[in-house]
Amino acid sequence: MQFNARVEDGYTIVSLKGRLDTITAPECELKFRGLLADDLRVVLDFGGLDYISSAGLRSLLVMADLVKEKKGRMCLANLNPNVRSLFDISGCNRALEVKDSEEEAIAAVS
Repeated sequence: MQFNARVEDGYTIVSLKGRLDTITAPECELKFRGLLADDLRVVLDFGGLDYISSAGLRSLLVMADLVKEKKGRMCLANLNPNVRSLFDISGCNRALEVKDSEEEAIAAVS
C-alpha cells in the first residue's frame, strides 16, 4: 500500500493506493497518527485503493475517532465500486462521510 499525504490550504489530503488489509492497516494507522494536529481537516482519497478488508475498515473507524477527538473533520472520496460496496454492506457509509470527488470532500470538511 502507498500512503501519500500533502497539505493544501489547511487541509490534509491522504491518498491511499493498493490494499488496506490486515497487513497494511497497522502501518496506515501509524502514519495517520503522525499527521494529527489540532483542528484537523482530513480528506482520504481512495481513488487508488483497490481493496479494503475488515481490518482496514476498523482502522478507518479508529482514524475517524482520533480526528473527532481533536475536534476535526474527516471525509472519504473517490471510492471505487468494490470498496463502496463493502462500505455499504458493513454500514461504514453511515459512520464515515463519503463523497464522490476530492473537491466535494474538501467542501464537506470546510
